[in-house]
Amino acid sequence: MSSRRNFIKDFTGGTAAVCCIPAALLMDACTPVNRIRATVVNGKIEVDKTMFVESKYVVINTDRLKRPVYLNQVNSNSYRAFLMDCTHKKCELRPTGTFMTCPCHGSEFSNSGQVLNGPATDPLYEFSVQVKDIKIEIDLTQIVQHGKEN
Repeated sequence: MSSRRNFIKDFTGGTAAVCCIPAALLMDACTPVNRIRATVVNGKIEVDKTMFVESKYVVINTDRLKRPVYLNQVNSNSYRAFLMDCTHKKCELRPTGTFMTCPCHGSEFSNSGQVLNGPATDPLYEFSVQVKDIKIEIDLTQIVQHGKEN
């Protein structure tokens, strides 16, 4: 009997902790991740704008990069692309609806690549993006970090 009581006590205590999580975080965690595979041609990836009908971001995997690219829709004609590599210890980030988290040490990054919570201190590596009619072109050879092209 005592193990059943302990289970119920532990379970309800855990449930109470989950109920204290802000609703916005729970909603972000439940947002479906739109993942695609893209081919890199001449150092660039092209993504169709229709990928953003149901979501504000897409995660792009390629055979050329160690980590995926996070492509975020800022508005109907503006997009930003980031390497999903934590700038703290190089762990792959996990996307949510409004930010990315690092499963290794808990760093969080905004959809604009800025650090929300450490231990990371540097923003994410950002790729140059151009919008061309119905396509979005990500130039993997043009890295923008800290607002400057390198």
